[in-house]
Order: sequence, then structure tokens, then C-alpha cells
Amino acid sequence: QLADSFRYGRIVREGLSIVIAGRPNAGKSSLLNSLTAHERAIVSDIPGTTRDTIEIDINMGGYLLHLTDTAGLAVKSDDPIEQEGIKRAQEALQSADLVLWVLSPPLGNPAELHDEMNTIREIQSRGQKLLLILGKDDLRATVTAEEDPASFAAEYLSDVPTIAWSAKREEDLASLRKILFNFIENDTLETDEKTDSSEEGSSGHGIQSQTSAAIVTHSRHKALADKSLKQVLAARQAIDSGLSYDLIATLLRSAVESLAAMSGDDVSEKLIDTIFSRFCIGK
Repeated sequence: QLADSFRYGRIVREGLSIVIAGRPNAGKSSLLNSLTAHERAIVSDIPGTTRDTIEIDINMGGYLLHLTDTAGLAVKSDDPIEQEGIKRAQEALQSADLVLWVLSPPLGNPAELHDEMNTIREIQSRGQKLLLILGKDDLRATVTAEEDPASFAAEYLSDVPTIAWSAKREEDLASLRKILFNFIENDTLETDEKTDSSEEGSSGHGIQSQTSAAIVTHSRHKALADKSLKQVLAARQAIDSGLSYDLIATLLRSAVESLAAMSGDDVSEKLIDTIFSRFCIGK
């Protein structure tokens, strides 16, 4: 339980990083402005309006979220400024806890779509969480099936959690905020009606249930907790296998020392004697 508390501890200490990405003119800046309730990013029909990363922090249900709007990806450009923006966008993606990938009509040519697919698969291959935003959904009725993001996602990205989005529909913002809050609470992306988490209350099964227990907030402490757990499991296996008490005692001592290192305490001989009094060490 202590080792598993690290995600919650890190959220409390650092917040969560959410990166908005996609091709130029996909509606990324509109999404950022909606989530922040401010005109933080310039919105224009001209592709490439955002050439640098835009970072802003928001509070969602008491949790700190670091939102990053990025320059358009999956495009070829000879413009050095645009190239630098793409580079910074890729760097932001590397450290994201969650990527909101915006896919909007018209989809563009097959080569651009292929590059976009490769970028999405690369994000998934790193084990990062990704939510596909089908942007400008109010325009869906005006495009052909070949240009429809929903049809494309259903055929080629069926394994990616997806939500339809339009900056013109307030209910879409409410749905997205619910999905994001559920992700914070439970580390899952639920995009159907079963998602019942809200910013006013917790389901009781996610990180909120850990608030009354000890939590780990540093990666070093997480590594020590993992090491201690590994040694305890090894000791239990040694007991089940009938191995020597010497080995079992060594494993348990290592586990205790790892836990003590988290608080900076020394493992006294008295404590060791108490823990290992049931073992006949050296016999």
C-alpha cells in the first residue's frame, strides 16, 4: 500500500502534467482556453498560430494540473521557428502524464495521417496515457466520411479512449472535465456513461481513499518501498520453500533497513532482535 501511494503522493507534491497535441489548426488552443476558462492562447483559422508551448496551471477539484498547449505536430516545415516549436512540443510530450491528442476535420492527406498515427503509436509505446479528442465535432455533418475523425478513429484507433468535442457545446466541457477528474482519481480513462466521478465528490476507490494513510511523495522513497516489498515477498517465498532461517532473516533485515532509510532512522539491534526473535539464527 505504501509503494502504491506514490502516484497520489506525486500528484499532491507536483501535480499532473497534461499536454494538448495534434496537427496545426486542430483546435488545441480552443481546448486549452475552454479548460482554463480564459483566452490564454490565440485562436485562429491560420495553421501554425501556436509556435511555442503555452503552459498554464489550473485547479481541478483541489488537484493541480499543469496544462501545456503545443505547436502543431505531424507536419513537415522548413521554417526554423516552427521547427523549434515542434521540437519543444515533442519534448513536452515525453514527460506528460496524459496526452490529449486533438484530431479534427478535415483529416488531411494520407501522408499526414500516417505521420500522425505514428506519433500516437509512439506515445502509446512509451506507456503514456492518451485520450483522443475528436475536435470541431459541430462540423462533422459538413465533411465526407473520408474526412471524418470519428470514422477514422473507429477504424484505425479503436484501442484509444475517445471523446467528441466542440468548443461551442458546454456539455462537452463538462464531460471532458469529468473524464480528467476520473483520471486523476483512479488512473483510468473512462469515456462512457459509467464514469460517475465528479469534482464535488470522490468514488472512494481511487487516490482519495489514501488521504488518511501514509503516502510516498518522492521517487527515492518509492524505490525504497519497492525494494522493501520485494525483500518481504522473497522472504515469504523462502519460508514457503523451507529455506534456512539465516536467509530469511537476511531478507527481512534488508526490508526493514529499506523502510528505515525512508525516514532516516537507524535500524537498532534491539529492533532487529525483536523482529527476528522467532528465528534460530546460526543454528
